[in-house]
Amino acid sequence: AMLAGLIVFAVSPTLIFYTGVAKQYSGDVAITLFLLFMTLRFLEGPTTPAKAAFLGASGGLALLVSYPAVLVAFGLGVLLLVRGRRAGKPLSQLLIVLAAWSLGAAIATWASLSTLSPATGEYMQSGWGHGWVSSPGKGVEGFFWIPSRLGTILTYSATGIHPPLRSLAKIAIVAVYSLLWPLGFVYLFRKDRRAATVLAIPVIMAIVAVVIRLLPLAGRVSLFLAPVLLIGCFAGVDQIRAWVPPRARGVPFAVVMGFTVLAAVAGLARNPPPMTQGGTRPVLEEVRAHWLPGDRLVVARGRWTFRLVDYYGSLLGLREWTPLDRLKGKYTQEEILRSYLERIDAYRGSPRVWFHLEGTTPCEDEAILGYLNAIGLRLHSVEAHLEWGHRISGHLYDLSAPERLSATTADSYPLPECGLSPEQP
Repeated sequence: AMLAGLIVFAVSPTLIFYTGVAKQYSGDVAITLFLLFMTLRFLEGPTTPAKAAFLGASGGLALLVSYPAVLVAFGLGVLLLVRGRRAGKPLSQLLIVLAAWSLGAAIATWASLSTLSPATGEYMQSGWGHGWVSSPGKGVEGFFWIPSRLGTILTYSATGIHPPLRSLAKIAIVAVYSLLWPLGFVYLFRKDRRAATVLAIPVIMAIVAVVIRLLPLAGRVSLFLAPVLLIGCFAGVDQIRAWVPPRARGVPFAVVMGFTVLAAVAGLARNPPPMTQGGTRPVLEEVRAHWLPGDRLVVARGRWTFRLVDYYGSLLGLREWTPLDRLKGKYTQEEILRSYLERIDAYRGSPRVWFHLEGTTPCEDEAILGYLNAIGLRLHSVEAHLEWGHRISGHLYDLSAPERLSATTADSYPLPECGLSPEQP
């Protein structure tokens, strides 16, 4: 089972993607693994001042390039102090490690606080809004939020499957991964309590961080949890095999391995390297290639989209654009869609208007493009499909034909029945 876990780790499309991206997330994975490995070695074998100095210096330097590692090191530091003293490790050696780690953590924290402006902090808090813990008082969904989110992060790390889940196969894969990792940690605690405690530290610290709103549980930000969750997952496979009688182990073991290993391999086969994520620039490049004097650019839907279009548009010479923003606050789905159509009416009579759709839901796409096709003539379109099911598109419309403009209005156009929730924030 551990060999299977190593295979999943090696072929994970998510880990491969972030290894090739100039961001810190693959480094978070590597440094977390390094800290865990060195802590286990320090607790399990004989130690010397030289080994303590190496663990302290290397760990302290590693903390300078990984913010999640600061959380992990804090938890491991407490564990080293408690477990190390029980195991008879000299206090002087433990203090060497903790002093060096504390220095690295202090420098990293100071650098973060000195460069992070209040506006950027607020922006990141709101940007990762889906990654903050729900209130347990919200019923069953709130109570199970953390374990279900950890299962989603594990599945995303192993297979690349990312919410929203629109097929039974994807839901089944997420469910299997989500059930296996807690089962595996219970199994590990029974087999080797010391090693299991070390491996559990990143998960414990991630839960503490999200509860106090220090670090969200969300996608790439939580990628540092991937190794330990994978270990727990495949330890869960071992537990299932231990439960099943020897003569009947083949079938359930094969089924579970098929859901886990094959899902990761299939994810890589479906999206082999080199992998791409962003589609804003290719769409805007196509818009720029067909741009004529007098054209107008309208952008839907929100802050993330506006920032991306503003950045790439400036590089491409598309500096002038107008937002087609959605309503703020709580409104019914019909009110949100009607507001889009009403804002589109401001461009009636324009012979060439580009509509850039990014971050919009499928329902919003259907309403916006359906209304544009009803009142105008589509001249050109470009789309970029991303591996997580998102779509970024640009559409050029002629909204100057009187016979089309008279066909319908924003108030009378029949909205699509998308089956979404009646209220959205």
